[in-house]
Amino acid sequence: GHEHRLALYNKTQVEGADFQVYPRMIGNGGFSTEVAPPKAHGGKLVAWDSRTYQEIPLDFFGATQAVGFNGFTALEIDGPRMTVSYVTGKCGPGGCDTGYASASAGGTTVATETFQVDLATGAISQHFETLSGELARPAEGAREKAMWCHARSRGGLRGASAGTGVLHNLQHTSMD
Repeated sequence: GHEHRLALYNKTQVEGADFQVYPRMIGNGGFSTEVAPPKAHGGKLVAWDSRTYQEIPLDFFGATQAVGFNGFTALEIDGPRMTVSYVTGKCGPGGCDTGYASASAGGTTVATETFQVDLATGAISQHFETLSGELARPAEGAREKAMWCHARSRGGLRGASAGTGVLHNLQHTSMD
């Protein structure tokens, strides 16, 4: 399914393919984000944003739900190097209950990473330049398990012959 969160994962093998991917969940752009860890991480989860921006009302009985910060990514590409910054809103001068700070105040960069392509081999390397201490992390040792992205067919999780899903999209995307 899809989730409106910010989460960063380690390199992951795509089942049935001879390449790996660097999964990123960056669905925190425009919807209220429930403050909770991602549901399935397969041991490759590096960090996620679990900060509370505001408590919003759910009904007439006074119940509320914590929601997280909205955000976006900024890409800087310089030849074979790409830097990705993950930026969220910043609370206004009167605190989060008064809303976000003005656009001119900028946001809060919670992570920055670089990807480098070796032009001779095509190999891609990745390195986190910054990873904010405000981001939640899984318990130590949880990152050691394998995580696989499964190719999806029209009938569910199976081979990529049906022409849909992660594997099909990766195999049929031109980068020219």
